[in-house]
Amino acid sequence: QHDMDEMEASQEDASEKILNDIQAWNRRPIKASMENHREAWMELFIKYNTPLPSSAAVERLFSMASDVLRAKRSCLTAENFENLIFMKGNMDIIQQHIMSLKIQEEGE
Repeated sequence: QHDMDEMEASQEDASEKILNDIQAWNRRPIKASMENHREAWMELFIKYNTPLPSSAAVERLFSMASDVLRAKRSCLTAENFENLIFMKGNMDIIQQHIMSLKIQEEGE
């Protein structure tokens, strides 16, 4: 019973904290609208804008991911999975680089 009381008290504390945060958020003064900050928005857009990939490119990426992530590889870490996808997606470039290195070695 003691553990249940502690858990209920903890939930009440969390609920109260959330409610206080929401009330504090609602009390904040409303800043000027986005229209008043057009120049800043434009600078941010130009700095961080990236073209959206076409659906074909995205489908190709998901296809590669399904080739890499098989049942036997279900324990891959996120980092290893990303590295494998990156390598698979750039295999042509990697092979070209290897070929150029071999050609250089043969020339020496």
